[in-house]
Amino acid sequence: MNEEIKISHQINPLVETKIVDNDFFALVATWINKKDPVKDLYTWSNTPFKFTPLFRMKDATDFYHQNNNYYNKSTDRLLPTMKCHHGPSLMIMKLKSSGKIIGTYNPVSWKQKLGRSGLCEYENTSESFIFSIEDAIGTNYILSRVKNFRRAICSEEVYSRNYNTEVPNGVLLRFGEGLQFYYEEDYRGEESVLCHIKRNDSYEQPAIIPEGVYTIDEWEIFRVSKRDSKFQTRTYSPVISKYTTFNYIFTNPSRKIKIRNPIRKIRNSHRKIICDGFRPHQIIEDEFIALISTWIEGENSTEELDDPYDDFLEMPFQFTLLFRMNGRSKSHEKYYNQSTYNLLPTMKCHHGPSLMIMRIKDSEEIIGAYNPINWKLDLSDKKTYATTTESFIFSSKDEYGTEATLSRVKTPDKAISQTSVYPNGILLKFGEDLSFIYRHGNIHTDEPDYGFDDDIIWPHVICHIKSDGLYEQPTILPEGRYEIDAWEIYRVTRTDK
Repeated sequence: MNEEIKISHQINPLVETKIVDNDFFALVATWINKKDPVKDLYTWSNTPFKFTPLFRMKDATDFYHQNNNYYNKSTDRLLPTMKCHHGPSLMIMKLKSSGKIIGTYNPVSWKQKLGRSGLCEYENTSESFIFSIEDAIGTNYILSRVKNFRRAICSEEVYSRNYNTEVPNGVLLRFGEGLQFYYEEDYRGEESVLCHIKRNDSYEQPAIIPEGVYTIDEWEIFRVSKRDSKFQTRTYSPVISKYTTFNYIFTNPSRKIKIRNPIRKIRNSHRKIICDGFRPHQIIEDEFIALISTWIEGENSTEELDDPYDDFLEMPFQFTLLFRMNGRSKSHEKYYNQSTYNLLPTMKCHHGPSLMIMRIKDSEEIIGAYNPINWKLDLSDKKTYATTTESFIFSSKDEYGTEATLSRVKTPDKAISQTSVYPNGILLKFGEDLSFIYRHGNIHTDEPDYGFDDDIIWPHVICHIKSDGLYEQPTILPEGRYEIDAWEIYRVTRTDK
């Protein structure tokens, strides 16, 4: 007799909001993950993010009493505090009179970053965006993504408009030059919050609404976090407890089931990957790092691992993050070339075996290189090759190591060299097969002329792939030059010796 199969679905609880519909959050999640809203629009039931309300302007209900540490006490519940942005955050505002809705997404944790008087402290990010919609469900939306990553978001003190006086304890986010906030108290003592929309070169144009100053009527801020990747329990009635997917996976010793990205939950306790000083994010997934570890050990298989859980936990290496493009922290300044807008590393990243991971712009393709040499001891002649039989370069179709290509050094006495990079950088070059170029663009000031938006070329880094034959062929990618939009460098340390 066939038993009935029952599947219990995870129910996403509704978001507590007074400005937009819950379905609109599914559209926002699509924007956050940079998916196509036409082809890949999330539904509320499969939205991968959780939106937790923290602030609601002028609220006098129990919500305020539960969240009062997110309110600026000196502005009669009109302004939030920067605690709202101690993690990725979503702001949604309804404008007075028109009823139009605008909003912003901030991917940065501002816990340690507060604006100071007279200074707007910018944070680099390629993930932020601002938007406008006609109604609560997101009709006729205009989405404007950040264009100038170096001037994406800053924290600054809030001023009273027309009086140029600081609001007590007021620090808010400003999105490039396109969206700024003011606090106003008129001659009758009535208080309000204003937003200033400007045409700018920091975010995509046209502006989300016509340029001008608008009064905010309603304002909500949400903490954005990824939902727990819980297994959906599948049960066979009437025996429920014995055959759950969770129990099967974790009790069957011969399992061959691939589940993406379960390892990060247990990684920190094992300290296989150390990201101290950086936000906990990486370009590739842990199972790909486990595969790369087998290459460092001398294996040549590019097949995905049968059991990435055990391979990851048992690998005899520790990977310490030293450099992340556009992500400099104070404790890692020595690893950044100061004259290249946090885009290039210094050779200090290679004072010991190192692993470089890079993502190609406008794609999911990954390239990388393993350097087994301590370059602290070999800085004499920048044109001299270092000899090694252990270096390799590689590529894959995505962050998981799909269709990986491994290319080991073929000519050991020409394995790796140092090469000068404009303006004052020194980087590694792997044979002639993988090298790097820095393009400084055509910007010579922090404020490019507004009239030349289409002509602006921002600084960027290019990798040059050649079919030179010093490494195994075919090349890891077709010959050519590729722009890099993400780059991480790890110090590799053996832990079993």
